[in-house]
Amino acid sequence: MTQISVIGLGLAGACMVRALAQSAGPTTEVVAYEAASSPATGASGNPLGVMHPLASKDWNLASQFYAAGIEETWAWCEALGGMKAGWADRCGAVLMPQGIAEPSGGWVQPQALVTACLEDARTRLGERLITHFNARLDHATLIEVRKSSAAVVICTAGELLAPWAGGLCLNRIAGQLSWLPAQPHEGPLQVVCGDGYVAPVVGGRLVVGASFERLATGRGRRRTKVLGMQASRA
Repeated sequence: MTQISVIGLGLAGACMVRALAQSAGPTTEVVAYEAASSPATGASGNPLGVMHPLASKDWNLASQFYAAGIEETWAWCEALGGMKAGWADRCGAVLMPQGIAEPSGGWVQPQALVTACLEDARTRLGERLITHFNARLDHATLIEVRKSSAAVVICTAGELLAPWAGGLCLNRIAGQLSWLPAQPHEGPLQVVCGDGYVAPVVGGRLVVGASFERLATGRGRRRTKVLGMQASRA
């Protein structure tokens, strides 16, 4: 049996597990390790995640990467029944301040996507999918996991990743997320993105968020402003 190990079961880890399950042969075993007691407990446990294109004047590689990722995400949500189940909606996005309408935008409930990915992987792999929770791997344990695995895929931004990054310059991106009770008519019909973002009311909650900008040193963050964002309800 060929073992492939996945470290982390947030969005990245769950998607990796499903991708491996899709391509795995009959002798492939996928072993997943999660430090928490359940999947999607970090940022992947946020009530809502928004998707929107990255605008650029020259349609650069970053914009192309975003666009390809968004289309693939919608394909997965469709295949996993997200639209029918109500945990994903390609409702479109409006990019401010220009007011550019982007039909590829929308929102997803991350925890539901994680659960759907793992359920799909379980259907494909059966007992060849092994999950370990409360598995806080240290450097020595990770070395042992690597020895027993044909490949190890690290899908976590925790401190565990740094020694194995191969000299890559990695910076965490923190953020701010707030939500409050609301009725559907009190929110926008589409995702609205400016210096921050606001999403349609989902599950009785209006979600507003912003990210902190990355600095060159990775040691400081500046809060972006969530101001001047007005969504038309027409």
